[in-house]
Parts: sequence; structure tokens; C-alpha cells
Amino acid sequence: MGFAGLMRAMMAALALGMLSAPALAQGEAARAQDMAEENDAIAQLVAEVEEQCRADDIEACFAAGGAYYFGNTGVVQNRGKSAPLFAKACLGGHAISCSMLGGLHEQGDGVPLNIEMAAIYYQKGCDFGDAGGCFSIGLFYDNGIGVTKNLPKATALYVRSCELGFMLVCNNAGTRFEHGVGVAKNASTAAGYYDQACKEGEAVACSNLGALYALGNGVLQNNTRAVSLFKSACEGGNGGGCYNLGMHYYKGLGVPQSLTTAATHFTKACEKDHAGGCHNLGVLYQNGQGVPKDAVKAKSFFDKACRLGNSNSC
Repeated sequence: MGFAGLMRAMMAALALGMLSAPALAQGEAARAQDMAEENDAIAQLVAEVEEQCRADDIEACFAAGGAYYFGNTGVVQNRGKSAPLFAKACLGGHAISCSMLGGLHEQGDGVPLNIEMAAIYYQKGCDFGDAGGCFSIGLFYDNGIGVTKNLPKATALYVRSCELGFMLVCNNAGTRFEHGVGVAKNASTAAGYYDQACKEGEAVACSNLGALYALGNGVLQNNTRAVSLFKSACEGGNGGGCYNLGMHYYKGLGVPQSLTTAATHFTKACEKDHAGGCHNLGVLYQNGQGVPKDAVKAKSFFDKACRLGNSNSC
């Protein structure tokens, strides 16, 4: 049985199941015995994997490092033990191990805090093909952490991370092109990155792409398409998407005008701490538009919007 199989077996052993009270009492000792056996088996497996690492099996080094990094039943979490295992795997070209080691150095977790060393390992992870490493070193260049600040390089690293499959970072790449950060403005290219991330379920990217369609920025103006994207973003938990969807219903853009529906979406936006959503909901309650007029509720939403940074609500 492999390590993942042992994990699944262990979780199955922990499941309560549909047992009667007498059966539960009777089975308690048996389950404890099964768990002890699973613990021993997992510990033995990790020991065997460590031995394979000492024989220069790079994947085994990564697996053993991960076992100590995360810890689990049968393995005590020990980041200090995971670090040299990741280091050996990284030396052998294992991309994720390099990035994991970078994270340990950045946090000073199991190794001395060393931001410059973190940057080196993140870069190695990226060079070996890990999307997370590219994103992390991109953040360093974006903010001048452990390296000299370099916005064009940060943008290039976000693009590389996106190309390697980190969909949330595709949204980051899109914002760089939309606003011209470290690269020439190109809304059409931004739309491509947003679309890629949105199709993979990144709600914020759906909202950003919707905004481009609403404005006709880099794409043909299309409010119907914008509404569809804002709906996806809102359903995905993005407050900005809920706010923009509410605005389209408020103004009747791409959908029949409905102040009641607008209020529904502003409520969702406000619940997700979107200041504009709270402010607009306050206006609706103040004026009795789409909701019963209620000065007390209006004030509560204005107060929340103010706390969230909307100066018009203060």
C-alpha cells in the first residue's frame, strides 16, 4: 500500500459510520488497534522513503520532506527535518522542492530566516518549472523583497506562472497588462489572461473580464456578456462581481432594469465587504428603491461602507 493509500485507509478508520451504540462501544478497542497499526505502517513507510532518498532517489527526498513538512498520524511535523530533504531534492532538479525550501527560508520555519536565500530557491523552483516558485519570486521582484525591485521582471514571472498552470496568477498577469504595470498597456492581452483564469473558475478574473466587456476595453462592448461574467464572479464569491451585477440591474444594462434584483446583489456584495455594495444598498434603503424605506438600515449600511473605506458614506 502506498503513502496516499495509507492516508485514505487511516481516514476510513476514523470515520464513525452508521453503528449502533453497543456496536460503537464494542468496536472502540478494535478501531484503536487498527489506528495504532496504521500509525506504525505510515512511520515505517516514511523511514523506507528516507532510505531511498539517501540512495539519491529525488522523488523519495521530496516525499519524505513533504511527510515531515505537513506531519500526520504516524509522522510528527518537523520542518527542520523537511528542509534538508527538500534541499537534496532541489539539488537534483525537483522544482517544487526548491519552492518549498524557499518558503521555509522566507518564514524562518525549520531554518534560519533568510529572505535572500528564499529568493534564490524560489527562482530555482521557477527555473525548474514550478508555477508557485515563479509566482513567489515574482512577488519578491514586485515589492523589492530580497531582490532589487523590478516591475517588468515581476510581470514576466507572473506570465510564466500562468503559463505553468497557476490560474489565479493568470488574473495577476491580466491586471498587469490592463493597467500597464511593468509592461505596455494592452487590454486585449489582459482579456485573454482574464478569460483563461475565468474558465478555470477564478471568480475575480470573471469580474475583471466582465468589466472589460462592460466598457468595451480591449474587447467589443457587450453588456449581455458582461452580465454573464459578473454573475459567474458573484456566484464564485467575488464581491466586486456582485456589485457590478447589481449596477447592471440598477441601470438596466444587458438585463431588464430591476431595483429589487439590484438590491439583492448589492446585499451579496456588502456581505463580502465590498464598500460600494454597502453604500449603494444604503442608498436604496434611504430612498425606498427596490426595498422598503428604512433609515435605520440605511445608516447601518452607510456606516459599514465608511468603515470599509467609502468616503461618500461617512
